[in-house]
Amino acid sequence: MTTKKIKILFIGTSDFGIPTLNTLNRMKDYTILGCVTAPDKPVGRKQKLTASPIKTWAKKHKIPVIQPERIKDPVSVEKVQKLAPDMILVSAYGQIIPKEIFQPPRLGAINIHPSLLPQWRGASPIQYAILSGDKKTGVTLIQMDEQLDHGPIVSRQELSLQGNEYFEDLYLELQKLSQGIIKKTLPFLRDKKIDPAPQNESEATYSKILKREDGKLIWSRTAEELERQIRAFHQWPESFTGWGKAENETVKIKITKASVETSETIEQKDLSYGQVFVTPEKKLAVETGKGYLIIEKLKLEGKKEITAQEFLNGYPAVIGSTLI
Repeated sequence: MTTKKIKILFIGTSDFGIPTLNTLNRMKDYTILGCVTAPDKPVGRKQKLTASPIKTWAKKHKIPVIQPERIKDPVSVEKVQKLAPDMILVSAYGQIIPKEIFQPPRLGAINIHPSLLPQWRGASPIQYAILSGDKKTGVTLIQMDEQLDHGPIVSRQELSLQGNEYFEDLYLELQKLSQGIIKKTLPFLRDKKIDPAPQNESEATYSKILKREDGKLIWSRTAEELERQIRAFHQWPESFTGWGKAENETVKIKITKASVETSETIEQKDLSYGQVFVTPEKKLAVETGKGYLIIEKLKLEGKKEITAQEFLNGYPAVIGSTLI
């Protein structure tokens, strides 16, 4: 007797879901019915129309693609319903999915979220885990409902944090984790051997969509907060400050790597927030709300990344100035 394959519809946009799709594609008891993803978007200076990573993957593997402008539109809902999936998997899609889509599948609709829900619901959970200095994060599978990252927990797996992770590295780690948790959990979902548990609403925290201006370094914050921001925003929106290089000329500086020194380590007096100095060890440092930020690598706008020492060699006038 041949077992009928479980038909899965995948909904997602970013490349976070690619390892999961690769895993699904290798599992003999499951078949990917189709992929729903964002419409092609103009990218770069030439504004070239570019497909999402999910569409690119689907086309390579000859899997049908649906690209609704708004997934809530009746026409989009009807297209998805006609596919009649047994299960829906959602990963980093970017739109709220209506109940007319997530309710019909007989095995449910599962959202793959890169945090330990109910912590860091929303669009930027990986960045917020780093920003907040969390000791652990992970991946959570939930049954979808009509609220943002709110449904009952199906499964989750933790990942310990060392406190030195950059966004890109943690992103890759959580990609791998999501791939593993899906492979482990799907058979239990298929056989309906999981009893989902409600999230504890009193523990809910939220992350937001990051904008370019969120990357501005606020020097009245602590050195620890600023160092975490640099790691969290390393890919987007990056962490930047302004330097008054000359009268009527302010240069944008992106800080890409930094470390922290406490106030007790270096004796400096009467410095303002953002003021630049050099430590006795010849390190480039900036006064903050608490402690000092040691700049290790940076980029001048439009230039390649350089070390702090290379920057000092070329721009010694930065010493004593105040970054804004």
